[in-house]
Amino acid sequence: MTTSHDTGKYKIKAFWGPRGETPEAIADRYIWMIEALLRADPVFTPWFFNDAKKVVPFDQVRATLPALIAKYVERDWMPEEGYRFGGMNSRKSNPRSIGIRGRAGNRLPEIGYSYNTVDLETVSSNICPTDASIVTYDLFRAAMVAIIQAWDVTWCMAYPTDLMDFWPRVAEGKRFRLAWMTYISPEFASLIPPPQDIEVQTGTRGGLLMVATRERFEVTNPGHMAAARAIDAVLAPLNALHWPPDPS
Repeated sequence: MTTSHDTGKYKIKAFWGPRGETPEAIADRYIWMIEALLRADPVFTPWFFNDAKKVVPFDQVRATLPALIAKYVERDWMPEEGYRFGGMNSRKSNPRSIGIRGRAGNRLPEIGYSYNTVDLETVSSNICPTDASIVTYDLFRAAMVAIIQAWDVTWCMAYPTDLMDFWPRVAEGKRFRLAWMTYISPEFASLIPPPQDIEVQTGTRGGLLMVATRERFEVTNPGHMAAARAIDAVLAPLNALHWPPDPS
């Protein structure tokens, strides 16, 4: 089996379709997300904002965050394509390191449906092993909820990177993959059959969060893998949609 990714990491990936937003609106969403994470678990304290050139304490940049996000446009990148942002809980990598990177504000459909994204991930296994105590259902669920609510996402998944070895070889962004936890926004939740024998949590607006296990997901656990595959089977109607997807 060929592995082309970091092993031993845990990630959350959220994305949504074209949505033009100003640096001010993106900054507001970023601040809301970080404040929710800070309330969720002490591991997110302290927090540092990562712009294009440096890493600075979050509290020092709150007032100027829109301007920093506006500057974070790479060469040959138009504002219509959105803006990048990042952050981390430590200036240096350690077993409890968690980082966030994202792109928001793209309003050009031709660039790709999943161009607007937020990714949260633990430290790279190439640097040091992740502290298992920070990879819990409660922490990752809370982080997923913070990201989902802050950015009004369409899809969101939490998964160990080891699970990527079991993903099908298809074009990026064109289907759901096996995951620990999977969120579907309200407009797509009605398109799947009612899940059986899977923990399903319904949000106030009708979105669905499907959970394979409340334990830390391990690809070596047959029960975890069976539950992930059961969720994947439920998602078949969504995976069959023409991309970009249209709930109507």
